[in-house]
Amino acid sequence: MLGYKCQRNGFAIKYAWNGKNLPVGDKALKKLQTIITGIIILMVFIPSVFAAVTGKISGVVEDGFDSKPVIGATVRVLGTSLITKTDEDGEYYLINIPIGKYNIAVTHVGFDTLTQTDVRVLLDLTTPVDFQISEMTVNLDNNMVSVKYI
Repeated sequence: MLGYKCQRNGFAIKYAWNGKNLPVGDKALKKLQTIITGIIILMVFIPSVFAAVTGKISGVVEDGFDSKPVIGATVRVLGTSLITKTDEDGEYYLINIPIGKYNIAVTHVGFDTLTQTDVRVLLDLTTPVDFQISEMTVNLDNNMVSVKYI
């Protein structure tokens, strides 16, 4: 069992497993108080330093012809591994993007690729980036494909 007893020159902590007193003087108590205060300060301020170094990008991807939402379009931050898809309303969200300037590209099957350049991501803010993409025309050659059953 752990206990303590008060002495004239400070505190003594008695450990029951070996029966010896560990004297703790005024200097040691002040040092311990300084260390605990430092740990508390670090625990309070360090998370806030690391918490606010990113921003967000959100927006809508629409068809340039009739302004209908494009479902399942791929939106990516070029030069990074950040990528997402649009939902059923054509909306997308990219979070935890380090602050800076980026190029944002949107692609979808049957549509031209569109890139928005120099999109600035600001600290702890959401940057709106909307896209209106155009349908792509694909010209096919007159090639004949034949299939034989064996």
